[in-house]
Amino acid sequence: EAVLLASEAEGFVQSLQSLELTRIGDPQWQRQHQYIEKLNMQAVLSVAKQQDEFVPEFVVNHGKLETLMHDLLVTEVWKEKIFPLMISNSDFKPQVTFPIYLVLYHEATVLNLLETLSFHSDVVESLGEVALDLIDYCHRKLVKLTQSGSMLEDGLLSVRSKTNSGLSGENETGDSARSSLSELEQQRRSLEFELALKCVTVSSNLLTNSKSLSLSALTRALNVHDYPLLFASLIELRPWKLRHPSTGSAISTLTMTVDQAEFNSGIVKLEGCVWLALYEMLTNSECQRKYEMTNYRKNFLLKLRSHLHETVLDQLSFLVPLRQGLEHMALLEPAPYKKELLLEQLPEVRAAILDKYQAALWSDTYNLDVLEAMLAEPPKCAACGAPAVKRCSRCQNEWYCRRECQVGHWTKHKPACDLMLVVPQNKPNTGAIVEEVKSD
Repeated sequence: EAVLLASEAEGFVQSLQSLELTRIGDPQWQRQHQYIEKLNMQAVLSVAKQQDEFVPEFVVNHGKLETLMHDLLVTEVWKEKIFPLMISNSDFKPQVTFPIYLVLYHEATVLNLLETLSFHSDVVESLGEVALDLIDYCHRKLVKLTQSGSMLEDGLLSVRSKTNSGLSGENETGDSARSSLSELEQQRRSLEFELALKCVTVSSNLLTNSKSLSLSALTRALNVHDYPLLFASLIELRPWKLRHPSTGSAISTLTMTVDQAEFNSGIVKLEGCVWLALYEMLTNSECQRKYEMTNYRKNFLLKLRSHLHETVLDQLSFLVPLRQGLEHMALLEPAPYKKELLLEQLPEVRAAILDKYQAALWSDTYNLDVLEAMLAEPPKCAACGAPAVKRCSRCQNEWYCRRECQVGHWTKHKPACDLMLVVPQNKPNTGAIVEEVKSD
């Protein structure tokens, strides 16, 4: 049975909005989360049962790809900027933690929907410049996955989180509430690992459909973020297959189950996605022309040859040309690179979110009304009290509005001026503009 009828799905898609960071958790946000959750389930169900995939069509026709991307990045910013403050605040003792987990889980829901949508080349083409933000998002997650050993440990937390969510739906106080927040942090870490694995598939879908990507997006993926080396690192790391640190049992991070046979022989779907993306980036003539091949990149990519053994080639026969290409690469020096982009487009969605709240922060910090109230009154002439623009050139302390006031006030100011000049000046006196008026 379908989760949604086509008419219901279209209505849900039409109702999607780009909600601000301050709206996270409010009733409208919760309603939109339900819509995206049902759209995600229907999109996955349509693929599984090979039915009409109307969800991608509605999302493209109603121009909601940027809305989904905005929703994903707003949730990411909330998790990076707001969630740590909540956890570290000792006075924060929520009665229930499920609403907080719902926000963390929302990021996975949106990303899962984008994963299903990005399989279609027309969706990738419709992304336009929003693809830059999606490429950057995936890069942030994958860099954490490849460079942080703790994230692989977080992957093992997912096994426990599948059986014990650690979330409370009942009232809690004191130490019990703080304990729930600690468990919530563990949930965040395990979710972060699962998000990184999702980003492997999403980025693979984008790069496999490289012909549908904009020139800026493809260039950014290849040269700015260096996805070929990033994916080669994933082949070395194999984060989709782990061993339990205490028992040594093989664990598939995709199903969170112990599967020794799969660990030893088979190539899982995620690994196939990585190889497919590497094949596209390293054998596609357009990608080869845009990718700046250096000696360092060449030597790193040549390490892939050790992984392209007969077992892999038997299961993924399309990798035979990739193996041949790597052998050919080993014999040649990298060709000179000619940069094609004079002006490079930059991702705008996340930058706009951060800039908006950063500007609000500066506005609150440096309130002009408050600053003006703190400023001292403008200097006044020591002789007549009018606004002054000049000061005594000897002591630089007394103000005057004109030369006549300065000359007339000299007899009164001279003792104080001489007293200030008792302390040696750092700079030599180059001549005072004040005329000394001799008393009769």
